[in-house]
Amino acid sequence: MEGFLESRAAWLRIEAVDRPTGGWDVVLRIDGTYSGELLGTKQETVDYFQEWLLPLLLTAGITRLEDWQAES
Repeated sequence: MEGFLESRAAWLRIEAVDRPTGGWDVVLRIDGTYSGELLGTKQETVDYFQEWLLPLLLTAGITRLEDWQAES
């Protein structure tokens, strides 16, 4: 897990993201800004990082992950 965070050091920030229904989320930013299709669509990019990060979290013993699904 430390290796992942170290590899993302240039982009790590705590930010607030406005929600369309009002309010905001506090998030840990792990990468820079995308536009166009560097890794695909927005959802494909999110899926890519989720799939990459999931095994690291599970190995670290973090298992209470809402809306995260391991590949079968």
